[in-house]
Amino acid sequence: MTGAPDNGWTVAMIEPNGERTFVVLPGMEQLWRAPWFKPVDMTKYDYIYLSGFQLTNPLVARATVDALNNRRDDAVVLFDVAARIKSVDKDILAELLHSGSLFTVMKWNCPRSLKAIPSTNGLPTCTRRPTSQ
Repeated sequence: MTGAPDNGWTVAMIEPNGERTFVVLPGMEQLWRAPWFKPVDMTKYDYIYLSGFQLTNPLVARATVDALNNRRDDAVVLFDVAARIKSVDKDILAELLHSGSLFTVMKWNCPRSLKAIPSTNGLPTCTRRPTSQ
């Protein structure tokens, strides 16, 4: 695509005390469109990685989830939503969860809305490790 932006990127700055600051610059992943998925045969893939950055744009999120719905029943979606979880539409999150996708989330990023969605694959939706005493 002529004149299209590059992929987005993230700069992580870590202080000596471990405090982390992230600067996120979105890119091409915010511009995906449904027709771009048409030549992709989703049934050829056993595992599909999805990043939360790709789903913060509602149009991209819908096109992506619609394309994922064409995968084989035994294909696994590995969804690393990370800190973007609050930026992804809760209905999209619910649809991915009900489709058997595996989510990776940090315990402090797991919103109540996701915890309230029952799991269909027997795995916990969002859990917090017990704190050691």
